[in-house]
Amino acid sequence: MKKLLSLTALCLSLFLLASCTQTETDEPSVSSLPGSSESSQSQSAQDPDSLEIKLTPEILQQNQANLYSCACITQDARSYYYRHPIKGTLYRYDKETGKQKELFNKNLTYSDNGFLHSIKLYEDRIFFVTRTSEDQAPTLYSIDRNGGNLIKHISNVGDDYHLTKDYIYFTTMADPQTGEWFTLYRLERKTGKVIQLLSHQCEFLNFVGDDIYYTDGTFTEETVETGRLVCKYSLKTGERTVLDVQNSYPETLSSFLNLYYLDGSLYFLAAQTDGNFSENGVFRYDLKSGKTEKIITVLELIQNGAPKETQMLYFTVVNANHFWVYGQSNDVDPEIETQYVLAEIKDGKINLIQSSLNTKRRALFQPYFSNEKAVLVSTSCDKDNLKIIGLEELNKTIDDEQAA
Repeated sequence: MKKLLSLTALCLSLFLLASCTQTETDEPSVSSLPGSSESSQSQSAQDPDSLEIKLTPEILQQNQANLYSCACITQDARSYYYRHPIKGTLYRYDKETGKQKELFNKNLTYSDNGFLHSIKLYEDRIFFVTRTSEDQAPTLYSIDRNGGNLIKHISNVGDDYHLTKDYIYFTTMADPQTGEWFTLYRLERKTGKVIQLLSHQCEFLNFVGDDIYYTDGTFTEETVETGRLVCKYSLKTGERTVLDVQNSYPETLSSFLNLYYLDGSLYFLAAQTDGNFSENGVFRYDLKSGKTEKIITVLELIQNGAPKETQMLYFTVVNANHFWVYGQSNDVDPEIETQYVLAEIKDGKINLIQSSLNTKRRALFQPYFSNEKAVLVSTSCDKDNLKIIGLEELNKTIDDEQAA
């Protein structure tokens, strides 16, 4: 997708996975999800294949918090599920044994946004968006945790989708009526009926009760400047409104990205401008008070030792007083190395971690943070205080393990 176009993959592998996919069409399609056929009696701590997907409330919150900073990795209590940094296929990594298993590799094509992303866990299945050689557009698939029972759900899917018992909400890659990017649709899972909810651009969806919070790059009103804005859509009334996140903040805010809801507040990445000076940072908007406050800016990272050319790319909210941010800079050696910056902001204190990356090595440059100070980054890092699965682990293939 356009937010992930820089994350290309190599080493294409041609392996056809036996599946129960439906006939592909350009129109959205749905298939009912089967229940898990695995017996709880067959579960074994020694055999990852015998386990069901186990999601605790804590892990659910962590996965949601990391969704827009790390759409290529998610986890349950036992495993990480991720896009292989080199092959671009779906893998499972067992936390206890370190063993890996390739779950999906079906004639992947990497032209025209054909890579795998937006990985989510729901109803004991792994959902993801990709584009195979058989697909005319990015398509939502699901598979069980052992790589079986593949189901194709919806074609022409954008970056966002949301799963419930009765519906799948999703944005389109290109609206079939207008061609607009990321318009919002709803599919009824029982009947397969699809309706359009919003004909405008919707990104970074957050479902809160009967409301959806999102950003819109096309919203225009007489009283609102054109540009990316933070909006709310009511599933009950169909009303769409713009949130005035600028009202209480002194500098001009724009380009809102990575929107995330937690405990009555919206967190987002944005650019702030004061005169001729502009920088990006992480901000919080309190829905009850209507006030916006700064969490961290690039200038503060630089003042704490980050390279001068640092740009903040991702953030994760652990709680209202605990955050992780990730930035990159080519200030060291633009031809060979990229300087990445990991920063933990806890109770107002900034802890900065830096390392150089060889940009000739294919990597995701996307961090997964948890409130246990565990960080999954698909690059190398030697910090003992962080649990990191780097390229050496994630780049392994099944053939590598068999050879060893």
